[in-house]
Amino acid sequence: MILEHAVPGPSRDDLVLGAGGAAVPVAAYVPERLRPEGIGVLVALHGAGSNGWTFLEQVRPLADACGVAIVCPTAPPQRDGERNLDLSGLFGRRFRGPRWTYGAGDAAWTAVRESAGALGIAPGRTALLGTSMGGIAVWNLALRHPDQLAAAFVVNAAPSMWELFGPDATVDALLANLLALPLTAVHGRQDAQIPLRLAEDAVRRLRALGHPDVELVEVGAGEHAWDTMGLAPGSGQFDELVARIVAAPAGSSWPRRVEHRAVADEHGRAHWVSLSGIEPGAPATVSAAVTGPRSLRVDVRAAARLRLHLSTELVEPGPVDVVLNGRHHATTFRPDAALLGSHAHGGPPPTSQVVDLELDLPPDRREDLP
Repeated sequence: MILEHAVPGPSRDDLVLGAGGAAVPVAAYVPERLRPEGIGVLVALHGAGSNGWTFLEQVRPLADACGVAIVCPTAPPQRDGERNLDLSGLFGRRFRGPRWTYGAGDAAWTAVRESAGALGIAPGRTALLGTSMGGIAVWNLALRHPDQLAAAFVVNAAPSMWELFGPDATVDALLANLLALPLTAVHGRQDAQIPLRLAEDAVRRLRALGHPDVELVEVGAGEHAWDTMGLAPGSGQFDELVARIVAAPAGSSWPRRVEHRAVADEHGRAHWVSLSGIEPGAPATVSAAVTGPRSLRVDVRAAARLRLHLSTELVEPGPVDVVLNGRHHATTFRPDAALLGSHAHGGPPPTSQVVDLELDLPPDRREDLP
């Protein structure tokens, strides 16, 4: 990662973040006063036809009102042969402009992973905000990596444009991942590109699943463009969005219970557990809990391998009993200071030491969801 003249202050600074060796240009704004708790940085994803510098000027009032840094990457050009099925119905096959993608080394996720550290903000204090195409990306990144975010905010967006025509199986499989993530959807009632009903349906489904902190803010005169949404100081919707940003707590890297779903290995990681060998067509699930000072219980479906990232934040050093799908597995947790710097998931190394334990799941336990 390369950091160029990112000096805190009420001015625009440019960051260059590294994504698989490629530069990700980022426009950033750091207000004079940063809040010491809660969200510290908003990674803001622009819509089609815009760029990070233009979107920064639109969202910068949020930085001052909330006391958070704003980081706005620019979407990269599409790669040859790249599919854009998530935008079907909005731009369709004719859309060939720059767009957001969701891989671990792609521009949006690189900005999430690296921007807080580049600005000197602690891990767990990063949130995502996006509008239109950028909002679709926020939905999809949050569905896949909720453990890396403090909250998500979407404006005139939906999880999938395919839901104009019927259910999206990937969204159905992953929606429960959002239950622990505060989420706010702001949507214009006059939006003719992404209908309000798509946002309403997503919020309704999350509430039906028991989401404790999801909100839909409707803007009566709002159309699709950001400038029609009245998201400027003095409006009710601006004040409500600010209140939601300020209220969101910082995320935790080491919760005592983890629930996660994945449809591909690249997003099989959540907090201190990760799945791989995920079977096509069957969403993998993991439910993991700390059950004692040296004991864990883990239940996994539709994956071939499990990795545990043990920490003194979770269990005490020494023998650890892991009950995996009802079977006991004994291991020994020996914290090694040399491993401290090897843990790069989601930002700087944690304050405690980490070891990895890999377990092969018995073949008779690789079962699909009922």
